[in-house]
Amino acid sequence: MILPIANIVSGFVLAAPKLKTLGMAKDIETAEGKLNRFRGTIGLVILVLGLIALLVRANIFNFYVPYLWSSYPQAIIAILMGLILSMNFFVKYNAIHQRIVILERHAEWIGILGILVGLFALI
Repeated sequence: MILPIANIVSGFVLAAPKLKTLGMAKDIETAEGKLNRFRGTIGLVILVLGLIALLVRANIFNFYVPYLWSSYPQAIIAILMGLILSMNFFVKYNAIHQRIVILERHAEWIGILGILVGLFALI
């Protein structure tokens, strides 16, 4: 349950500009303004959760994290969203930063995918 909720929150932060064009702009701007202050922190948390979920799901390491609810799609999307949201932390590492900049072009759609994957996991 931890990873789906984290995917929904991270997806909302990434997809907020796209969701504004679909309607509810006033409500989204309020939430986006409050969440964007913690964009880097949210990114690092979802990146770590995604990496743990991938390691647990692939049986590489067996961390005991109750209520993680990991699956491959959730873990992969969490890692992608974590890299995009925490992009400022990777400025020192030029090779990684260049790949994240390429990935950032699709940030809104990855965010929408993160929301959908998180919601389908909770259903």
